[in-house]
Amino acid sequence: MRYTSTRREIACGFREVIASGLAPGGGLYLPHHWPRLDAEALARLATRTYVEALMTVGALFSAEDCDAELWRRVAEGAVRAFRHPAVAPLAEFGPRQWLLELFHGPTLSFKDYGLQPLGRLLDELATAEGRPLFILGATSGDTGSAGIAAFRGRANARIIILHPAGRVSEVQRRQMTTETAENVLNIAIEGSFDDCQRLAKELLAERAAANRETVLSVNSINWGRLLFQTAYHVFIAARLSRHGRRLALAIPSGNFGNALAAIIAARIGAPIAHLIVASNANDALARVLATGVLEAQEPRTTLSPAMDIQVPSNLERLLFMATGADAAATAECMTGLRERGRLALPADWRERLPLTIEAHAISDEETLATMRETYRRTDRIVDPHTAVALAAAGRSGIADEHELVVVSTAHPAKFPDAVRKAIGIAPPVPAPFADLFAREERCARCAPDLAAVRHLIDCSSPAQ
Repeated sequence: MRYTSTRREIACGFREVIASGLAPGGGLYLPHHWPRLDAEALARLATRTYVEALMTVGALFSAEDCDAELWRRVAEGAVRAFRHPAVAPLAEFGPRQWLLELFHGPTLSFKDYGLQPLGRLLDELATAEGRPLFILGATSGDTGSAGIAAFRGRANARIIILHPAGRVSEVQRRQMTTETAENVLNIAIEGSFDDCQRLAKELLAERAAANRETVLSVNSINWGRLLFQTAYHVFIAARLSRHGRRLALAIPSGNFGNALAAIIAARIGAPIAHLIVASNANDALARVLATGVLEAQEPRTTLSPAMDIQVPSNLERLLFMATGADAAATAECMTGLRERGRLALPADWRERLPLTIEAHAISDEETLATMRETYRRTDRIVDPHTAVALAAAGRSGIADEHELVVVSTAHPAKFPDAVRKAIGIAPPVPAPFADLFAREERCARCAPDLAAVRHLIDCSSPAQ
């Protein structure tokens, strides 16, 4: 199994890719050729556990680089961190309509489903190679706490998380800043999430060039995150397609990682026919998927902060797929985005995808109305990101022959202010977070300047 870069023709093995941040030349990794799940494998997964789904997808994308026993240890260890026995349960909320609950992990977010197995896999590989891990992440809300939960306390790892000051919910912030493990550093950047993401990419490139440690990102630019997120899309598609029906997925999308994982699942054979990409007022994805053109704008603050993004990092992977794996064309487009704030997809990009796709931008007013209506109709409290996906699904004209799955990406307890505003009551808080507001916070603050952030990281190093 070989991997290439979105910006340069290369050939790398799975272990090299999984322990990397960016590919050479600043690109992102994708498989050189897409493997396929055959009908027998999908039929088998329809009745198996989530552990087997992780093992199957992991083995498919790693081939001979990782043996079955390693994948079993990684999968079983990851699953132990989740509170629900099904790990990723489906809740029916209407005829052929389902909610995929991806909030049963240690930080109540779908990011746990990618980062718990990734943390265990990287720990195994780093221990075997005797090389320390330097882990960096930019977060608009949930990636930070999920990354910390995956790597906290690991003797051979150090994790630094950048978040935009004042632009995440208080619960999201406290999940990060109340962490006491000595190998964790939280930095509040006085800017937007796009500033955090830019700084993270620049720092990753610098540290990787120094070659003193294994340097990687916990953002969805990391191939491992996408790999493990692909697993739950394959898992639920196999389960729901037993009666011959294909799926339509509605996914709240900021950095486009979760939606891209659904596209990858379809590419390797999962019966997913249609994708509804749901955005908030930061409508970069809705605009580019409707018109083929992205023009960067300033991010807006909304009730769904994990999607307050105007430059989705995984758009580069979609662009690479849309150009027919043309690295030179992708690199040229990304240069245009960086220098001129504009990117254009090829005219025939939709024809190169394994499913049909639509996108909708949902206002805060519509988000609140959807939260209220969902509670009135079903007694279910949903977070604002899930409400965005529900609203987008309601706008869609998907055919009746599909099973509709709305992906619920966060527990409502992470957004109590939005829930109160919508339905007048606070959401219940899971037991592990009952004392969250009583814990002491630890967080540095920094301007969105590369030299300043680098200095802060160096000064806080355990070696200093």
